[in-house]
Amino acid sequence: MDMAILRKILTFTLMLGIGIHSYGQNNPYGINDECYRLYLNSNQHRDSRIGIIYADSMIELGRQIGDNKAVCVGHSALLNCKLSSGTIQEISEEAATVRRIAEETGYTQYLYFAYTQEIVALLEHGFRNKALALAEESYKTAQNTSNHYGIFSSYKTIANIHDARGDVEDSRKYSRMAIDYFWAHKDLAESQSISSTFTGLAETYLTEKSDSCRIYLASAIENAKSQEDSIKAYATLARRCAIEKDLDGFNRYYSILDRYKYLERNLIPAKVLIIYSQLFSGNLDEAERIANTIPDGEDRYRSLLRVAMERQDLNRCLAYTDSIQDLLLSNKHREAENELAEYTAKYNNDRIRLMEQQKRSHLIAVIAFLFLFIIIGACGATYFFVNERRKHEKRVAQLKDVFVQNMSHDIRTPLNSVMGFAQLLSMPGEQWSEEERNEFGSIIMSNGKILTMLIDDILNMSDVETGNYNINIQPENISEVCKTVLKTVQYRVPVGVSLNYENELPEDYTLNTDNGRLQQILINFLTNACKHTDKGSITLSCSLTENPGFLSFIVTDTGSGVPAGQEKAIFERFTKLNAMKPGTGLGLSICKTLSEKMHGRVYLDTKYTGGARFVFAHSLLLDCTPLFLPDLKRK
Repeated sequence: MDMAILRKILTFTLMLGIGIHSYGQNNPYGINDECYRLYLNSNQHRDSRIGIIYADSMIELGRQIGDNKAVCVGHSALLNCKLSSGTIQEISEEAATVRRIAEETGYTQYLYFAYTQEIVALLEHGFRNKALALAEESYKTAQNTSNHYGIFSSYKTIANIHDARGDVEDSRKYSRMAIDYFWAHKDLAESQSISSTFTGLAETYLTEKSDSCRIYLASAIENAKSQEDSIKAYATLARRCAIEKDLDGFNRYYSILDRYKYLERNLIPAKVLIIYSQLFSGNLDEAERIANTIPDGEDRYRSLLRVAMERQDLNRCLAYTDSIQDLLLSNKHREAENELAEYTAKYNNDRIRLMEQQKRSHLIAVIAFLFLFIIIGACGATYFFVNERRKHEKRVAQLKDVFVQNMSHDIRTPLNSVMGFAQLLSMPGEQWSEEERNEFGSIIMSNGKILTMLIDDILNMSDVETGNYNINIQPENISEVCKTVLKTVQYRVPVGVSLNYENELPEDYTLNTDNGRLQQILINFLTNACKHTDKGSITLSCSLTENPGFLSFIVTDTGSGVPAGQEKAIFERFTKLNAMKPGTGLGLSICKTLSEKMHGRVYLDTKYTGGARFVFAHSLLLDCTPLFLPDLKRK
């Protein structure tokens, strides 16, 4: 029977029974019950033509009853069918249809579902460059609509693509971007899970001699929201222990996975863990038997290579190594052939299009239009840049005026004091006692330090603004850093004020950070506290619980505090709440800029009312690779 006729008969039959609400209580999509039954049947038969017929019938029924979500879900079911049995062209066409309908109906979750499914299909067929281009398109779409889930999903997808291409550093970069973006948006933290992202990042360190793998897996387990999240993390931990030959750790996580019945699944990662277990138990024949049940590919050859190594069979080791190299080389050739075919098709299409334009005599009109467009665009760009330049020059002039006004009093006051008392000491014929001379010298030294502080603030802000600074991330002992900072500001603490240090971390706790930049921020916090605290105490403390995912450095004082409404203004340049206090008004602005460059943030704790409480939340995810990369800058 013709398929079109069969679909019409099926749709008509369904319309007759549309009032029967079967499956109603198990309908998570909130669509018509009969449409949901068709959806289940389509998924059940997704590997055959019957699944496509059910999906088409669901779409038609949804249109007839006006259920737009059912239409959108129906097209996603049709895409699932094409993924199982369709060509890459059919998959791409249906994915484009799902995206169009998702935008029209407003169900944007299916928009990014279609992007992800098409990218997976492209990767499976070896079109990695095309997959990356589609992932970047997904990112731009999400960014233009400020869709938090779309941006987060795009970062993860791009990370997976780079991992598949062997670009480990880029994969790690985008995984960290996904993690940072996740923690920065509460709606994601409430509705999504970050566990699998930590697991994926950990897997890039699986074979490296680094603690990063276990650190990220610990975060994955801590943030797991489902049993599946925990299983993925424990499975990776078991593989890490196997690679490190940590038998106790392997057995512990292997037992956990066994309780979850993960090892009973017919999955390649599960089989690899069973092979490791047999190798550790000395059952080499069983390990080889299980390895041979793995489909032909890299995992199979690597598992057989491990067995051969345990048997010290050099010939088999060489044979399996050659097989792995041949497989990798074959994949590279297939990827290159796909890229060549893609570029060839694009070239042919462009050539045909150009020939058609020439035949229709529209080429001259197109060139004229482009020429006019370029002229208009150039004029518009010129006007824009001139206007922006004028605004910039006006802003620079305003900043200069503010700077001069702020600095005139702050520099003149200590400078006049230095010059006045220096003249007193140098006046001939004057007899000063030793006590008076010491007092004059102390005043000169105190005002000299104030001048030095003012000049240091100006130079530091200049370095940050012009980019003349280096970020050097190294493991640092936090307790030693904090004690050094306290010694540095000790002489600035007013008489009658105690300077304290509270640390909830172990004495040997280390953090990947820039020692100099961290000290600069903490010294600015402490110096600011010294200026505004006349009695009581100033306390520097460290906490891992203040901001989850960050190490918080906290400076608390019992001084005059910050007036309500000034919490953000104090971090702007040249802002001073007390004009009589020495300073440029740049210190906290420098702290804000440096913290952002180090992927952290500084803020005033407005809940504290006993003075002022400043916090620097330092990211725990920094490693010893360059922080600033040009692609997809953080917002």
